[in-house]
Amino acid sequence: MNSKKIKTICLCGGGNLGHTFAAVLGSHNNLIVNLLTGHPDQWRNQISGISEDESLYHGTLHKISDKPADVVPEADLILISLPCFAREEMLIKIAPCISQSTIIGCLPGNGNFELQARTHLPINEKKLTLFGSLRIPYICRLNEYGTSVKFHKKECIQIKATSSDTFYSIKDFFSRYMGIEVEELHNFLELVLSNSNPILHPSRLFDLFGTEPFKGSEEMIPFYETWTTHASEILMQMDAELFKLINQIPLNLSGVTPLLTHYESTDATSLTKKIKSIKAFKGIGSPMTFDGKLWHPDYTSRYFTEDIPYGLLIIKSLLIIYNLKSPIIDQIIEWVQPHLRLKLITTKGELDQDAHQFPIFQKYCINEIDQVESHFS
Repeated sequence: MNSKKIKTICLCGGGNLGHTFAAVLGSHNNLIVNLLTGHPDQWRNQISGISEDESLYHGTLHKISDKPADVVPEADLILISLPCFAREEMLIKIAPCISQSTIIGCLPGNGNFELQARTHLPINEKKLTLFGSLRIPYICRLNEYGTSVKFHKKECIQIKATSSDTFYSIKDFFSRYMGIEVEELHNFLELVLSNSNPILHPSRLFDLFGTEPFKGSEEMIPFYETWTTHASEILMQMDAELFKLINQIPLNLSGVTPLLTHYESTDATSLTKKIKSIKAFKGIGSPMTFDGKLWHPDYTSRYFTEDIPYGLLIIKSLLIIYNLKSPIIDQIIEWVQPHLRLKLITTKGELDQDAHQFPIFQKYCINEIDQVESHFS
């Protein structure tokens, strides 16, 4: 395989993961790391990172800009670590500036990133290649925006790339510069059908705020540390509906593993115990806002605005194509959509008027089973 030599990286996005990439990749003297962000004046050129074992990283950002022309053309590798709602705008902005044979990766690659990229980037004209990851390579939290971050590194991630050469280039790059092993997925559909955040977060949100009228809490509720067996039961039901779909698609989707397998659990009780015990989840609060007296759901949080319309809805759009019922997924979308001021699905489980605002399959003219299987085979 011909691995591409990667020397210059452009980071697109200044969130938790963007900070972590800046600290880790920027600590290597033989790499040039640049940043495209909407807030360049809030960043320092030196970014500090602290890993789970208290190792210190000091990364250098060579250029920090809000103008794609300043940082995109020289990039061998572009890493997009933006929330799903911001990706399409970013792809449109960087498209005119991308150089020949650049690799563009999105971490994670859910939300139909590949279809978005093919729509907006000059893939064939400039011989661009794409990759996306099933999950993010770090669990990370900011200490101070533009300055420092804490992170927990994962030992291995799974990706899908549009070429074997790109896969091996990224595999070598992640191993060499981040100490993370990379396994290859079979197709981009595995990224879309991720049973990570798109079903993990909604199950807990529905458990917290949707199954009974929520009148407010005197305290902020920890999201994972108070995880309930009821939340696990909802999560398992959603996973079952997802795998009913996966089992209907005659493609190799083995990169998506059942949740009980992923979390080394056997039932709702052991799953609850496992989720509550994960060290990297400690201290993460629920998406809530304080009105001066009580804590209430914060429906502007990405747990709602990202994981429902850019995660669960996309899975639902594929369930519709395969004519499969999904009562618990429908129930959660129907519960949350008025809080988001959106009409995503009807009471009959069909796509509603606002669904095409989001990267569902039907938005890209994939409406039939044979179209799905042709594109992703």
